[in-house]
Amino acid sequence: MTENQNERVIDELLPWYATGRLAPADAAQVDVALAADPALGRRLDLVRDELAETIRVNEQLGAPSPHVIERLFAKIDAEPRAIVVSPGGLTARLSEWLSRRAPRTLALATVAGLVVVLAQAGIIVAQLIGETAPTFTTASFTTADRPAGTFVLVGFADTATAGKMLEFLKANNAVIVDGPRAGGLFKLKVSAETLPREEADRIAQRLRADGALVRLAAPTQ
Repeated sequence: MTENQNERVIDELLPWYATGRLAPADAAQVDVALAADPALGRRLDLVRDELAETIRVNEQLGAPSPHVIERLFAKIDAEPRAIVVSPGGLTARLSEWLSRRAPRTLALATVAGLVVVLAQAGIIVAQLIGETAPTFTTASFTTADRPAGTFVLVGFADTATAGKMLEFLKANNAVIVDGPRAGGLFKLKVSAETLPREEADRIAQRLRADGALVRLAAPTQ
């Protein structure tokens, strides 16, 4: 394994290390890497901050308790093969998207990506951990009847935190209905009504105005 590949592996382990879910052998590997690389330690601190912010924002939004994230990690741990090979599913798409991230941003992107799909009161998590949930279209899960509405494709900045993403969704009354797509884009439902194109353009322009968080926003079908 090359040095870059090893660094990528360690980065991928950081969210699990931060939650204490790594096997002893993997945890020891991360310990050795942390001792040798101060920058890795700083990334671990950022991952821990991100997890703490996630819990805080979820509580403010009335989303599931911190135990939901634990149970999601447990589900991932219990079914690693299914996550890799499941065609077209949320976890497969998320894994493919994360695999394209730069190694030094991968750990944060992993946590932020998980939190984005944890948004909207835990609908997606319910799908992953086998709980019941209201039936409507959400990220990578489709219903037989596609609901009417107005939709915008949004690309979040690489530096956007999970908490900011959740606050953005709440402030704009937006719901994730698909994603991540190629390029890390998410399809958001921004209105229950099918608005005129001019109004959809204005909404997209308003979303783009948050340049620190949004790198792209455009109306879509």
